[in-house]
Amino acid sequence: MALFVDHVGLNTMVNEEIDTTANTRTVSSHNGDPKAIRSASTDSLGTPRLSTTSLSGWPTTGGLTISVWVNLDNASTDLRSVYATSSGNNQIYFSNNKIYFKLTKTGGLQQKEWQYNVTMSDFVGTWKHIFISWDGDFSNNPTLKINNVAVSVASSTGSATGSGMLWGSELYLFDYIGTNVCCELQGSMINFAIWNSSAVSSTTVYNGGVPLITGLPNSGNLIDFWLLGNEVSPLIGENIPTGTTVQSQAGSALNTLASSEGLSISAGLKANSPIPSRQNFIGGVRTHKQLSALNTHRNGPYGFSTWQQTRISQNPITRYHKKNNQLSFVTQGQLKNIRNDGGDFFIRERNSVIYNFVEPPVSERHYPVTWNVGKHLRTRDGRRNPVPQKFSIISSFSNELMPFSNTTVNNLLKLDLNEDKTEYPEITKLYLNDGLNHQDSPLTYWEFLQYRETVWPKM
Repeated sequence: MALFVDHVGLNTMVNEEIDTTANTRTVSSHNGDPKAIRSASTDSLGTPRLSTTSLSGWPTTGGLTISVWVNLDNASTDLRSVYATSSGNNQIYFSNNKIYFKLTKTGGLQQKEWQYNVTMSDFVGTWKHIFISWDGDFSNNPTLKINNVAVSVASSTGSATGSGMLWGSELYLFDYIGTNVCCELQGSMINFAIWNSSAVSSTTVYNGGVPLITGLPNSGNLIDFWLLGNEVSPLIGENIPTGTTVQSQAGSALNTLASSEGLSISAGLKANSPIPSRQNFIGGVRTHKQLSALNTHRNGPYGFSTWQQTRISQNPITRYHKKNNQLSFVTQGQLKNIRNDGGDFFIRERNSVIYNFVEPPVSERHYPVTWNVGKHLRTRDGRRNPVPQKFSIISSFSNELMPFSNTTVNNLLKLDLNEDKTEYPEITKLYLNDGLNHQDSPLTYWEFLQYRETVWPKM
């Protein structure tokens, strides 16, 4: 995205380009040792999954296509979930040598589930591409292809008719909903993608057995695309820490999933382009956040500019004033009488005119007022220590009472140089009028007060 920006307010327009992946740190780009996410084979903890409870942007009307690569650890015929949404409304799962695809109609009262015969052992130790495409009409069967080979529908159940899909706010990959000790995938997955269209080419997505990282077809209808492996930092064989986020890499929804216990990294499958290994805590930039990302990149995360700015003391106007002993300032603006048909009313101008004065190049030096005081502390047995802990209080005094040499400046700035408005009377209250014996006084000892003045010019 090209943005024309004025960096320093001098009409120096710069054509600055922002890469939407610029804040995604790339550790390496490679086409070997790609990674996948694997669920534990024994679900003793109940939740080996990637999940979100704030799923958004998934289609409720129109066609649907889902693509994912699966590699199972064993040939168990138990229920093994690829994904499930809220209350199990929508699922893809294995069970009894079948693949089940279930959808819930809008309203949540009607469902339909299709069954396809497969052999579980065919998925063990080898990567298989599962591709399901549906035109959005419950009267029509979805198309299932394994490695781009069509599998016929064995049977279907459910009463849903017409169109419309209900997803809910929850999504679970690798496991079913809840914390039941069941339904874990017991295998690995990569490249989970979903489109809001049935016009996605299975041949293009399968790509001869080489997963697509770039060049996904029908990108305008792509909803979400998770790499499942190469967007997180753990290496092959390492566990994925609980709470690790997995960001969708493409699509209109860009949902983010979080990991639970029981997930690890396994070896993936070489893709059609180099796979970037990224730190999972740094993500891409969504379109509506590109300007904020650009400002953060340019100014830093704490609001400080990454280029040097001119300090007030370095400003040429300030330097000229100091060199020539000039003083310029504004005060509160004056009231203006505005008269119209409705009568008179008054507004106040934001600032007054700019006042300019010349101050004589004379300075005065004043010492602060110093009090030597102390505090009698208590011993461990509660007695008062007879020897006070001494310290000094140093406070500005005469410097606070110095006006400008020009009386007009003092009047314009409404300087009220009064000794009662300095720190001096507040400090004297701590010890005068028996203040040392007051319970709320921090002082219990007073030694002396020192006040000094310098005769000017200094001799």
